[in-house]
Amino acid sequence: MIIRSLLACALSLCLVSPAVAGSHLWQINEIFSSADGTVQFIEMRECCGAPSETGIGGKWVLSDATGMQFDFPASLTGSTANMHLLLATAAFAALPGAPTPDYIIPENFFSLDADTLDYWFYAGATMTYTSGQLPLDGLNSLDRNGVVEVNSPTNFAGDSGSVTLTPPTGPEFIRGDANQNGGIEIADAVSILDALFGGVPLACALAGDSNDDNSADISDAIFELTYLFVSGAAPPAPFPACGEDPTGGSTLTCDTPACP
Repeated sequence: MIIRSLLACALSLCLVSPAVAGSHLWQINEIFSSADGTVQFIEMRECCGAPSETGIGGKWVLSDATGMQFDFPASLTGSTANMHLLLATAAFAALPGAPTPDYIIPENFFSLDADTLDYWFYAGATMTYTSGQLPLDGLNSLDRNGVVEVNSPTNFAGDSGSVTLTPPTGPEFIRGDANQNGGIEIADAVSILDALFGGVPLACALAGDSNDDNSADISDAIFELTYLFVSGAAPPAPFPACGEDPTGGSTLTCDTPACP
């Protein structure tokens, strides 16, 4: 009689206990990046029509190449069947045609070259791409099957869209390389200060704008010295390789570009 009572009690608890939220059926589905990594998105998709894959709180998305990790702050509410999650940079969110991201991630979250993106420890969620696979043309994205097509990000609310980046046009330079010798060193800060205080003008003032605030002043030299000697932030793109100014709009000139 006692055993029957215990079994009945256990059964009743099972019947009234809520279903355990899942989380393992989300997959990294589509990724997109601009050529400088400032505009990026990661779209995830619930793969299999399961309505209760809500338990993502505390789990993460990780880039093996960059080491950057995004932790989901809370679990989801509502049905998850065939739904999407959109993780994107702030620069992506500001673009016309971009659906509102569900979560904001840092710029250059994943590599522009080769990378593996992981979702928690779920092997089936991983997306890997090799060097040259990720399109950087400002239009196309890469899906989990390696297919390149026009980007089509979708968020959890079901809003979808597409973005097109207009390639910048202008001279190529290395930001911070004020003396245009191909690298950044203390001599570049000296060249910036010399140009500011009556010395030889910089042949490429854009290169001397180390902090990318679209002005030539002493803060550029300070920014560069901080980067060189106290582990300060690196100069914004184009850096460390030659390239055009991805932000554009600067009134500074570059009369003698040094890039090949």
